[in-house]
Amino acid sequence: MLYIIVFLIIAAAVLAVGYPLFRRKGGSTSAEMEEEPEDLKLRREKLYDAIRELELEREAGSLSQEEYEKIRGTYEMQAAALLQEEERRVKTHPKPPRKPEPVRAGPPSRTPVSHRLGLLIPAAIILLVGVGIGYFLGTSVTFRQEGMGITGSIPGREGAPAVSSTLQEANAAFDRGDFRQALEGYKKILENDPQNAEALTQIGALLARGEHYDDALKTFDRVLGIAPNHPHALFEKGLVLFQGKVEPREGIKIWEQLIKTAPPDNEHALTAKRLLEQVRGSMGRPGTPSASPPSK
Repeated sequence: MLYIIVFLIIAAAVLAVGYPLFRRKGGSTSAEMEEEPEDLKLRREKLYDAIRELELEREAGSLSQEEYEKIRGTYEMQAAALLQEEERRVKTHPKPPRKPEPVRAGPPSRTPVSHRLGLLIPAAIILLVGVGIGYFLGTSVTFRQEGMGITGSIPGREGAPAVSSTLQEANAAFDRGDFRQALEGYKKILENDPQNAEALTQIGALLARGEHYDDALKTFDRVLGIAPNHPHALFEKGLVLFQGKVEPREGIKIWEQLIKTAPPDNEHALTAKRLLEQVRGSMGRPGTPSASPPSK
């Protein structure tokens, strides 16, 4: 039966790919011309991301000023070259204006045979793919063992122990001040799990250490979009608002949200509660300016 599935899939792929090529020649070239500027834009954005990471590594003390300037100059030259190439491609291959379809008074040029072929081929593709998928789903459900998920795998997040181990190593590097190794660990986690809330929160904390407060706040907001009321993200965001942005009222709101939503024994909530008591005590003393909370 496996050979039948393979045959159906191959036949469907050949019909889906081959028929448009025979029917319309020369269409791929124009499509490629339209996609190339988007590819250049993506490459340029990757270079800008690399420049931002370079800034972070410099703030972490991983690069000397001379190394930083040399690498940044290389990145900026590459980005400028990409911009020039994108402008050149836009000028060389401008997008042609769309011409309206002419109204044909006479009978269509397609013969009855080609018209029927154009209707039969998509129908055949749908039939072949439908049969193949139906058979595949039927066999996968039949032979799925007890205790397995719908995909045939054991329920639970794959690679969770490895992620936890990598996160612990990255956090240990963060605590001892090895910010470059910490960043590499968090990035490794995000390669497999782009929405890992804890790794993103720690990257936000790294950005705050480098005094990139706006980027840090954006990172914390991204975490809270993934996991609303995430205790660590709320704590770090409040800390940045107090120390970096010097917006104590906004920081108080964030920490009040943390205390309200986190479990009573949560470490970050308890720390925020203690710091808020200190801040409010300082603000309540006559003649004492608003004080920011101490470092974590």
